[in-house]
Amino acid sequence: MTYSTADASDYSGAPVEFYLFTIGATNYGYTNSQSEYTFDGTTFVPTQIKRSDVEYLGDMSKQGLQIECPRDLGVVTNFIATPPQEPVSVTVYRHHETELIDERQVIWVGRVLNVTWENSKAVIDCESVFTSLKRLGLRRRYQRSCPHVLYGNQCKVVKSNYATTGTATAISGLDVTVAEAANQADGYYSGGILEWTTSAGFGRKVMIENHVGSTLTMLTPVPDLNAGTAVTIYPGCRRTTADCVNKFNNLENYGGMPYIPLKSVFGSSAF
Repeated sequence: MTYSTADASDYSGAPVEFYLFTIGATNYGYTNSQSEYTFDGTTFVPTQIKRSDVEYLGDMSKQGLQIECPRDLGVVTNFIATPPQEPVSVTVYRHHETELIDERQVIWVGRVLNVTWENSKAVIDCESVFTSLKRLGLRRRYQRSCPHVLYGNQCKVVKSNYATTGTATAISGLDVTVAEAANQADGYYSGGILEWTTSAGFGRKVMIENHVGSTLTMLTPVPDLNAGTAVTIYPGCRRTTADCVNKFNNLENYGGMPYIPLKSVFGSSAF
């Protein structure tokens, strides 16, 4: 029996669903079946999970979805303090256990917006992948500073070339002590990145707001970073030609216009 035959049948269908959450390179798979399934390299473990109805509206960008699950489910624990820095994608599959052919259909694709907790359950609010089609694209502005994302495709600085490994020896509020950071002048890591792997095996990264000696002040809290954890730190950039040359030797990819006149030619006074 094929998927389409089982799905159209009044009596032969036995639908189950699979929920795939992806954060970076980490996958979380869950199913409302009583049996465990493995496909495409991900194991979908049985749990109490359900969703709202999928409505096929004229405006596909409005097809949001709510998923309810236990409050301690692995994927939602990543949202307890601060949400992950990387987008969390969601794919919902549907399968019939009466099928003779292992066939699945994708019935919804999107990303997680937020997670709220209600007593013993968590509610995951998701938006459709089609909402990205309605967003305004980025516009490159006429500006002195560089608009490129540091280590991004247009910046072209190879991130791994500037990695410094070390150990977080102490955490106090937003301050993280990493002895290896003191090997560079104050401010070298300001605007940079601190990365580590949690005890659950999930990769995390937080922006470094300020750097003085061995102290790195984070932009957001780091509740799942513990003293003794191995970390990797990357320098930041002030988006100036000086940093582009002296820090990264990357002036050919500088995206700003450093020679814009200080006074507008359209102003009321001459130069």
